[in-house]
Amino acid sequence: MMVRVPTLLATCALLACSEDRSHPPNAGGCNDPSCAQPPGPGGGGGGTDAGRDALADATDAVSDAGDAAVTAIGAVRLLTRFTADVAGEAVRTVFVRAPKVGGGLVEGDTSAGTFTLPNVQATIGGPTWLQVVTSGATRELRGIDGVQLGSGTAELALFDNTLPQSTWITLGVGTPYPAGAATVVVHVHDFKTGARKPGVTAAAFGDGKGPFYDDGADTSASAKATGARGTIVFLGITPSSLFNLTLSDATKTYSTVTIPLGANAVSWIALGLE
Repeated sequence: MMVRVPTLLATCALLACSEDRSHPPNAGGCNDPSCAQPPGPGGGGGGTDAGRDALADATDAVSDAGDAAVTAIGAVRLLTRFTADVAGEAVRTVFVRAPKVGGGLVEGDTSAGTFTLPNVQATIGGPTWLQVVTSGATRELRGIDGVQLGSGTAELALFDNTLPQSTWITLGVGTPYPAGAATVVVHVHDFKTGARKPGVTAAAFGDGKGPFYDDGADTSASAKATGARGTIVFLGITPSSLFNLTLSDATKTYSTVTIPLGANAVSWIALGLE
């Protein structure tokens, strides 16, 4: 699997400008649904205020990076684990929503197994955040590589609705799962090869539990850095502010990425690390 991202993706948007940079992987050349272009929500006019606010906040946060109108085409796939690499059947019961050029939101459904969103305001130099909505509730917030947004079909990973709570129990957190909590999932890749990147750590942030890492397979409470699946998870976050993600490996600390949060939603981003 080769994932190449144009070098112009040095980020001054969701990523603070610095010598060390992280990049959203090029979804167009990735066969792994978790590093493909991310999802979005939309509900027949549904969605939560928290989800809409998070989407608006994310759009505002990168407004100084410029934008371009693109058409986003893709399918939403259900994944049952945060570390999963294989897509299941297309989800035909959700809506996808994105910021619209000129203001507001554009949304479409997946009744045909795919979605098409025209006139999407894609951020140049950073992720464009979208949502997946079902039954009027935000399920996911996803950061899609804005420059690559219009290139090919996006395989959007949708995590099982019960996964945050079941993972909380499996990891033995020891306290009740917070009502309305947000979840952050990060998949890290080698920028040059596109392969999942082991040995990456994240700084703790806010009141969430974690970071938890994959132990080479599933998420573990004992792993101290990413394993073969390059997965980092934060659970039980109060979705009242933006989440600041800071990653490090053996050689450097990367620029901080600002991630919007939504109540009862998973905020997901895939980053290619140099």
